[in-house]
Amino acid sequence: MYRLLLVALLALFTAPAVAQPAAFDGEELTMASGTKLRRAPLATVLQGNTAWRTIFDAAPFTIERSTCLPPEFDRCLLTLSDADGGGHSILEIDAERGEPIPGGFTLGKGPNRVAWYDDRRIMLVGNSGPGTVTEAGEPRLVKLWTRGTDVVDATTILATPPDTTDLTPIFDVSTGGLFHAAALTTPSGERELYHFGWEQNFIVSRLPSQFTFQDFFQGRAIALLGATWAGIPAGGLASYPMAALMRPDRRTVPERAYVPPAGYGIIAARGGRDRLFVHLRGAGGDRLIDLRVGAPDWGERRISVPGDGPMELLAVSKLADTALVSRGEELYAVGRGTARKVRAP
Repeated sequence: MYRLLLVALLALFTAPAVAQPAAFDGEELTMASGTKLRRAPLATVLQGNTAWRTIFDAAPFTIERSTCLPPEFDRCLLTLSDADGGGHSILEIDAERGEPIPGGFTLGKGPNRVAWYDDRRIMLVGNSGPGTVTEAGEPRLVKLWTRGTDVVDATTILATPPDTTDLTPIFDVSTGGLFHAAALTTPSGERELYHFGWEQNFIVSRLPSQFTFQDFFQGRAIALLGATWAGIPAGGLASYPMAALMRPDRRTVPERAYVPPAGYGIIAARGGRDRLFVHLRGAGGDRLIDLRVGAPDWGERRISVPGDGPMELLAVSKLADTALVSRGEELYAVGRGTARKVRAP
């Protein structure tokens, strides 16, 4: 694991905090489209001449999400669905060979969510045996599952109350470090975010009871507040440095990252290498901005996205500070120079 950590940090690559239909995996863009997982070199995306190739076909299953392991991004965890519904199955593939990995992570249909832990283990939230889900069928345990072992032998690293909902494992490697976390909603409706240190010791952030975790960015956790916290109003973006939280005194040091203008709300925020991309929506339509860490205020820049109407922030490259945005039927790569149209896979 220490070799993986060192190489990944030096490479400045990242896996998305929460698995997405699209992701910038180092020097390539990976995107799920129906049953197929496709990739295109980042250089072709930035040149406006996206060169897709299919790296895996999961037919008859639909690929809902993928998350690939840095720094090589050759091992990918796929979250799959089928026409019958009833949950998701998990499959680990070799992205270079375009086939499932023999002895890799495979799990049948259920309320499954996964995230990488290191190059031989994953964090699993799902139905992995008796006592792992609530009476309502919601997963309540985070398990550490080692490749090549039976899922029933996975080690519980976080047990939550019986009525927990929305339990989600999180993995991120960025310029600020390697981070593991889990977000959940308590039986009383409060949100909590657990950060994992070495040997799976748990540290709970001191965020307010209502928030939505967004991403890790330059060694900080980024959260969209649902209640005022340390003078930062509800609806604003707050950050706190992970270094202070991981020290023996476990300090959550609030930072005001951004408060949207009147009439606008924050839809999503995703971290790049040096810039945090923020999607806003309001009476004047959708906007995209990026922020650079500063004191006392983070620097703000408006980013032009062609077209009109709602947009969606799909993915951000932590190598190139470029965002992939959808608007209408079009995809665009924005953030560096003129917006480039990206051919859909």
